[in-house]
Amino acid sequence: MLKKTYCKFIKAYSTLEMSFAIAIISILFVGVYEGINIYRETIISRSQSLTQSSIINRIPSLLSWYETSLPNSFLPKENSDNNSVSKWLDNSSSKIQKDNAYGGQKYFNNKFNFESNPTVNSSGPLFVGRGINNLPALKFDNSSTKSQFLVVDPQIKLSDTNFSIYMVIKFDNKNVNATILDRVCFASNNEVTDQEASGIEACKSNISLKINNLNKIEFSITNSSNQSAQLSSIDSLDLKYAHLIAVERNFNNNLNLFIDGKLSATQDENLGSLSSLPLKFGRSAFASNLEYNFNIGEIIIFEDVLLPKFRIEVENYLSRKFSINLNR
Repeated sequence: MLKKTYCKFIKAYSTLEMSFAIAIISILFVGVYEGINIYRETIISRSQSLTQSSIINRIPSLLSWYETSLPNSFLPKENSDNNSVSKWLDNSSSKIQKDNAYGGQKYFNNKFNFESNPTVNSSGPLFVGRGINNLPALKFDNSSTKSQFLVVDPQIKLSDTNFSIYMVIKFDNKNVNATILDRVCFASNNEVTDQEASGIEACKSNISLKINNLNKIEFSITNSSNQSAQLSSIDSLDLKYAHLIAVERNFNNNLNLFIDGKLSATQDENLGSLSSLPLKFGRSAFASNLEYNFNIGEIIIFEDVLLPKFRIEVENYLSRKFSINLNR
């Protein structure tokens, strides 16, 4: 009788222990989940604070500013995981006319179509909540049948003298050719497609930023007479990490390429003025069948070469925000 009662006690105690253990595990799971959310919210809050207090909008030559942490950088509900972005809003505060970037959409109030080939499914990039070092980014995923890109509307003016472009990017593919930034080409029928190859009059003036199959960054400009100046980074990028890439054009003097705050390449040029450049983020202006993808966290464009003190301020802001180690 005692043995039977003892066995029942042990069985009841074991059931109680199991229930208690399940309760503890559930509490721990909820606690970890909430902890992750709090950590995530803290990172986003810090990012937003750095963005709002940064020097960017106080630099007089600011032309366009595209970032990913502020709610007003996107249309409502598009800044959540895996949503397709139809518009990346310009956050520069000094202009009435904003240079918004449109995803896979038509140009100048639906007058011109960028992707006329029916076999290419064109769209904007995807919003990724933890795209670069736990911060939001836009994922551009391209192939022969899928084209994800953004086009600045209206045409961004980088034609007169100097310009500077700063961006934070994380590459997912190694040893592939991928276009980060290019211009848009207009064909004679007022349509533009990635299948257009050469001979398009409006493409003779161009600006292009790419990564090649050696994981080196290439930067080039071409004037309306088809004269070009180009340069390539000295070292290959370590694609395990995000990088801060900056390019400068010092009018009729030189091109400069900076990687993570360090001057990586410079090239003399005297090509004169370029025509206005409708910029295209994430896809080549010409034919491309390559499979590649990368995340972009921020793009800042100035219509001048920045003084060293301002360049350092911009680099410091982006490095702190995206946890990128500078190599000055």
